Amino acid sequence: MRNASISAIGILNASAQLTLRVASPWMGVLWITALPHRLMQFYFIWQFRILDEPHLYAGYLTRLAMFVMLTFAISLYGRAVYVRACHIATHTQNDSKLNAFKVPLSDLVPYLYMASINELFFYLTSFTMFMWPLFVIFGGLAAATSYDIRGPKFLAAPFNAIKAGAAAFKALIAISCVFLFGQFMALINLFIFIIVFLVLCGPILGPALPRWEYIFQAENVIFPKHPLTYALLLIGAAQVIEPFWLAANVDLVKRVRARS
Repeated sequence: MRNASISAIGILNASAQLTLRVASPWMGVLWITALPHRLMQFYFIWQFRILDEPHLYAGYLTRLAMFVMLTFAISLYGRAVYVRACHIATHTQNDSKLNAFKVPLSDLVPYLYMASINELFFYLTSFTMFMWPLFVIFGGLAAATSYDIRGPKFLAAPFNAIKAGAAAFKALIAISCVFLFGQFMALINLFIFIIVFLVLCGPILGPALPRWEYIFQAENVIFPKHPLTYALLLIGAAQVIEPFWLAANVDLVKRVRARS
């Protein structure tokens, strides 16, 4: 891969094959570690929305925030494991070993530090329309470069991610747009699947059917009516897309490193 080209199509094709190679069991590991954080994150934000005076529940919200931070650290470890599995899969045909779980602290700690700062800036810019997507993209690069960090760890970790993004900026933006569209399509397909399931298997649910029909009531043909349902479907869509998105970032980083 010394002269590997950095094209969005090539990265997407390679990432699909790479995802298939590591799907069992590493996709499951990624899902299991990521889902608690997404649910806790959503629950924390939802509590702020429904509580009339959040400052009166400072103790409760503080404890809830601690759980969010704990699940965030677990999700980052899951990403590091999945990325390590992707890198190992590209170097060996034997994918049965559990070496991916053995993430060195010299790689994990700088990644936790870098991802935490990135998450902070994500929340600080979440009220804008154009800044927060940059931190989502950087989050994928941070995970992809967390394997075999080169140079002084805490200084090299963010530099490697920025370098990879700058070296393949056009391809990075292209695959980000593809996965944004993929997230949108996954949400729609997941919602339609649930609607079809309720229609076909409604008698099995019995008296609970009207409640589920209300929860998944459609605003139009393809979008849910209730914000809570929309948020949960968005979480489900993110779970589906994330393995492919991380694999694409890993392949992009490999191509950048091969050319450097």
